[in-house]
Amino acid sequence: MIPAIKDFELVRGDTLDLEITIVEKDQFGNEVPKDLSNAYVFFTIKTDYSRPDKEAVYQFKGEAVNYWDSQKGVLTISIDTSGLEAKTYVYDLQIVFYFPEGKKVKTYLAGKLKLIPDVTRIDTIEESERP
Repeated sequence: MIPAIKDFELVRGDTLDLEITIVEKDQFGNEVPKDLSNAYVFFTIKTDYSRPDKEAVYQFKGEAVNYWDSQKGVLTISIDTSGLEAKTYVYDLQIVFYFPEGKKVKTYLAGKLKLIPDVTRIDTIEESERP
């Protein structure tokens, strides 16, 4: 399976909200939701492909959302870009499925994330200035 390639462009500091439905083909060739109950999700952002994971500028690691959404193959991730510079990055979304006999790793989404400069810096507003 080749991952879907999707490039994103947003303002630095904005939150990238992703809701992805993971499907697989059943024995009849129909697309059905993939059960994500035993899945572990990695969403990694790097400055370039050659950097090791320990040098990622952002990495989400965690279980696939809540049980009911997991049963429906729905994965929801929010990425806070306030700690990143305005520039173009590479990213991917990998899911590790654990089974009694071992694990399988699949990359479902990959591409570029372009952050353009922001004007208002919400992350620098003092607590006393907030409404």
